[in-house]
Amino acid sequence: MGKITKNTDFGIFGELNAEKAEEYDTMERIPVGLRSTIVLGDAQIISNVSGERKEYQVMIDKIYWNDTIDNKSFVIRIVDEELMQLTRWYYSRFIAVVLFYKTEI
Repeated sequence: MGKITKNTDFGIFGELNAEKAEEYDTMERIPVGLRSTIVLGDAQIISNVSGERKEYQVMIDKIYWNDTIDNKSFVIRIVDEELMQLTRWYYSRFIAVVLFYKTEI
């Protein structure tokens, strides 16, 4: 699939092999917004944890406006029951921290 070249406090970086890159090239591109467009409340994440690409419901509970190691861009709470079951996160109060990057499409 590829190799990880850096695993840092600000994200995981690496290289994707040519075969996997071609597969991803045919997928629908999803625009990613700037940090300034994040708002508290309902949101969706996209994951293939089930074996297929699918949207799951989350809540954005907190937004961080700085770029320090101890604070990522925002905190989400998983509220989608299916995602909790798939990942064995049985408590809807589980909180994950997600790093948000601007990407060009």
